[in-house]
This record gives sequence, C-alpha cells and structure tokens, in this order.
Amino acid sequence: MRSHWTHPTIIRRPTIAVLSAAALLVGCEQATAPTASRPGGGIQADATGGTVSAHGSGTVFGLSFDNHTFVFNEGGLKFSFDFSGQNLAPGAVPVFGKWSASDPVTNVQLEFTGGTATVLPSTHTLQIQFGICTITSADGTTATSFNCNLFAQDEASNGGVDTICFQSGAATGELATLPTVPPCPQLASGNMNID
Repeated sequence: MRSHWTHPTIIRRPTIAVLSAAALLVGCEQATAPTASRPGGGIQADATGGTVSAHGSGTVFGLSFDNHTFVFNEGGLKFSFDFSGQNLAPGAVPVFGKWSASDPVTNVQLEFTGGTATVLPSTHTLQIQFGICTITSADGTTATSFNCNLFAQDEASNGGVDTICFQSGAATGELATLPTVPPCPQLASGNMNID
C-alpha cells in the first residue's frame, strides 16, 4: 500500500533549536507572571514563592518622655514602616526596611537602624524584637537603644481592626504604645498591609 504522505515534513536541527527556545521563553514568562498569562487568576505561585511585605502608617495611643526637657505626653504617636523580603521558606520570613515613630507634642523621635525584622504571612504580622533604634530628643540629641520592639498585625484583612504596639527608650527619651506588648492597641487612624 502506498503512503498518504508523498512529501514528508522534514524538521532540521536549527528549527528544533528555535522551537525549544520559544517553548522555554513561554514557560519562563508563565512562571514569573502566573496571573498575567492565565485569565481569572489561574494557578497561583506556591506559598514559599514571591515577596512578602509590610507597609503601614498611622496614629496609635501611647506615651513619650523627653529626658532632656522633662516633657511627658500621653496621646497619639505617629508611626510608619516599610519592609519587604523574599519568601524562601514557610513560617517567619526575614524582611528588610525601615520603621519610625514620633510624638508631635514632645518631638521625641524613634528610627529603626538595625536588627532582625520578620513577617509571618499566615497571621499577617510584623515583628521586631531587640532591634536597634536611634532615639532623638526635641533638642536634637540622639542616643542608641538596643531594646527596640515592634509588633504589628493586619487584622483588617480578616475583617478585624489593625493593631500595633512598640516600645523603645534611651538616655534621650522614650516612646511606647499602651500597652507595649500584645494584645496591642487599635489604630486611631491609618492603615497597614502585611502579607
């Protein structure tokens, strides 16, 4: 019996190489942007892929004390933080960034300058324990604190209210929310996004 293909298609080596490269590029594009190439969200990246982040700013109830001018205030403390890191393993993810807080009445300021910050994506929390902060008094004098602690939780993502607590003090002054440890006070104003 005679073959139906009188002129078979011949694929040469350069054509195979070009087709392989094209398939590889399409695969890479889908791996880096799964929702861009799949309508409706499709398959998402696994839980240990991508970037985690923690961003927030607002006002929370607390106290501050300027040790140089002996001015004390109990009221609204302003804060902001901005951290991110690669989610390489399940659980606590190390993140890098900045955090600051201040009291507009006493002018005492706190700035995070080093230490380990972690995000727990499953509970939408940001934590710093025994970080290093610079505390600045109203007259511009600075001192270093090695006991700079922060705990923030984005509970709004679960239908709750965002909470934050922090505490640090040095020879120049101190800033702290009330209470200073979880359960933390609710934000008076502002917004946080931790995931």
